[in-house]
Amino acid sequence: WPKTSGLLRSIRGGKQMNVNEQMKELFTFYADKKEILEQCWEITKDNVLFTSYTGYTKIEQLSRSEKTMLGTRFEPIVRAELDIMKGPTLDCVLNTFEYDIKFTCRTNPNWMIPPECIGKICLLTHGGDDFFKAGIFVALESHLTKGGNRDSKKTVSKKGKESIRWLYK
Repeated sequence: WPKTSGLLRSIRGGKQMNVNEQMKELFTFYADKKEILEQCWEITKDNVLFTSYTGYTKIEQLSRSEKTMLGTRFEPIVRAELDIMKGPTLDCVLNTFEYDIKFTCRTNPNWMIPPECIGKICLLTHGGDDFFKAGIFVALESHLTKGGNRDSKKTVSKKGKESIRWLYK
């Protein structure tokens, strides 16, 4: 497991859970759920492509805003299929800690990390027409680019990409 400062702390039965323990718990939770996540991705993709009405059969045919919808729709489908609670701030809660689900369909994958995710764990997902990948990432400032977009979202840096613990590739 990557060395991280104990930035993240959660209370679990009176015990502090550091970020490494949270990563292990999240990794264990998702380790045997590859097929379910792949099904969630297929449902999402079919829902956004909406082939019977749009004629689209490939992600590259989608507009930028339609591609954004892939991530927006993927997260609630995952929560529903895996019976995961929505967090008060982030997408999901596992036991007592929150984490976010981030998605990209870019050929050269990158993920937009909002300010509320800094110091938190993210499930990074990457999907295409015929593939799906998922990994676990701690959104430390040192793992993100310096600049941000107008929403103050930053992207995962080269160092950050090297720190991703891939569940499945």
